[in-house]
Amino acid sequence: MPKRELFFEQNFEIDSCILEILTDSQLQELENKTNLDMNKDAIHMGPLSKEKMDAFFSSESVKSAVISVMKLKSGFGLLKIGSNEPTKYLGDGDTTFIEYIRDIIVTVLESKEA
Repeated sequence: MPKRELFFEQNFEIDSCILEILTDSQLQELENKTNLDMNKDAIHMGPLSKEKMDAFFSSESVKSAVISVMKLKSGFGLLKIGSNEPTKYLGDGDTTFIEYIRDIIVTVLESKEA
């Protein structure tokens, strides 16, 4: 597991953390598969259906998630945070912290592309 994802798991008590870089077509395919809006800066949280969880995570133990879409210079980033607790991330939670983390990730990734 890459250091950045391990950092999140250890410091924020997260059961699963995955950062993926996707092409436009890969993101469109994921949007079609999950029926979730994958537009720039979209954030989805909560206990999602098993089909949606399977599309985002390989682990069967993830029961609730935060999915954050970010537009990059070339393609999209997808930050997937999962918990084994079904009630850890509820759909009505505040997204300020995840927006902050997303913005930092975008800045770092785009500075590496330059």
